[in-house]
Formats: sequence, structure tokens, C-alpha cells
Amino acid sequence: MAIQFLDSRLSLQLSNSEGTEHISRTPQLLGDIGLETIAAVGTPNQSNIRVSLWGTIGVSGKSGDAVSIFVQRGGTDQLDPGPIIYSAVVELTGRSNTQLLTFAAGDFPSAQDAASGEIRYTMFTREHNSKSRVILTGPISFNGMAVAGNA
Repeated sequence: MAIQFLDSRLSLQLSNSEGTEHISRTPQLLGDIGLETIAAVGTPNQSNIRVSLWGTIGVSGKSGDAVSIFVQRGGTDQLDPGPIIYSAVVELTGRSNTQLLTFAAGDFPSAQDAASGEIRYTMFTREHNSKSRVILTGPISFNGMAVAGNA
């Protein structure tokens, strides 16, 4: 079956670099999107959905500080035991104390995940053994796109 575009969404928490909030030591929700799969439900494409996810988190901290990033499928407003489809620990480096952390992730949800007509993806971050407090300066965005098919 031909490639089928399903949905594209954007979660924008902060569009500039003027944030001053500290990153928590417990996971905090920074991005939340629901990608619609309804157009593929009940078709052979329901088993061939592919999701591309990407995001940016602007932070300020000292060299050696680290930030964890998580992306979860089907979760809630809290990082829970659901499937974490992407995780990374990013160590801040260099002399500049402001950095843009960017990532790209992919997911192959099951036909059962797609059956409800929408799949929720959430992006979380937390400090990871930092020596000082890391600040969310921004920008902060989380984006996703779902397609189906195998041609």
C-alpha cells in the first residue's frame, strides 16, 4: 500500500531564550502531542505506522552538568512505566553555559497502539547528577509526524 500521511503536530512550550525556570531533579513534562492514526485504522496500513519525533530544549548550566531527555508513547502527564521510546543523557560541555539540546527519535507503534485513532507522545527532562542547577532557557519544542504504508 502506498505511503499515507497521517498527522503532524507541534508542542511549543517556549519560543525564545528568555526562560529562567530550573530543571527539576524529577522528570518534568515539556512536550505533549497526540498524533492521529484514525485514517489507517481498519486498513492494512494500521500495522505499518511509522512515527518521527524531534525536539529542542535550550538550557544553561556549567560544563559537566547533565540533562536527561525521555520520550514516552501512550503515557500521562507523569513519566510512568509506559514504553519509553527514546532516552538520552546529555552532558553540557564547553565554555558557553547556554546550549540547545536537540534530538530525533523514531517509533514503530503496533496496530493495537494505533487502534484508538490517536497515539499520545510526551517529552520529559530532568537534571542528571548535575553539580549546579540547570536552567531551562528555551526555546522548547517537541514535534512529531506519523505516516503509514510500506511502499
